[in-house]
Amino acid sequence: MRTPLQSMRDHSFTLVELLVVIAIIGLLAALLAPGLKGARDKARQVQCMNNLRQIGHAMSMYQNDNNGFYPLAMELVSGVYRYRWMWRLRSYVSYRNNLFACPLNPNRPIVAVAFADDMDYPNSNYGYNFRYLSLDYNGGKKPDEIVGYPNLIACTDASSANVSWSIMVWKDPTPDYIYAPGSWHLLGANVLYVDGHVKWSLTSALRGVTAPNWGDGY
Repeated sequence: MRTPLQSMRDHSFTLVELLVVIAIIGLLAALLAPGLKGARDKARQVQCMNNLRQIGHAMSMYQNDNNGFYPLAMELVSGVYRYRWMWRLRSYVSYRNNLFACPLNPNRPIVAVAFADDMDYPNSNYGYNFRYLSLDYNGGKKPDEIVGYPNLIACTDASSANVSWSIMVWKDPTPDYIYAPGSWHLLGANVLYVDGHVKWSLTSALRGVTAPNWGDGY
């Protein structure tokens, strides 16, 4: 008659079997990790696109209250030019929902600074097409003044590591240009267009003197 201890020994794993199981688990983890990361990055890209849609809604409400004009990029306040387009949207967006932070951009802005009344350089991961939508310090454009509406860029992911400079964006081809579009999403950027729709584009297609949909800024 077999004892319980003998039965346990017959069903226990050998060292080799344990190593094989561990190796299989490691292999499965290695195979699954890229897919899990891809799914996580995709979810963050969707969150980023939702941020831009909300910014687009805020701009639309701002226009309704300001005779159709887009917000000024900069204002002369007490003799100092301040970057204020986000500040002008403060009445239309939530103060604490990280709306101006792309979840894949490692350079996170300070949320409160985006809405500070006395800040010369607020914080954002998204840049405003300042050279076209707000070329004049005295006023932004209206939709009927925009050439290429509705396919003109309003905002997009910005590349700058300095979240204070990221608030403006333009098509300059220089790779390290502080106002260049970013590439946080599979070598591309999420883009908000003036009619409110948002889509992804390759960053390479957004940069350079021949890049379309930026308008005729200086």
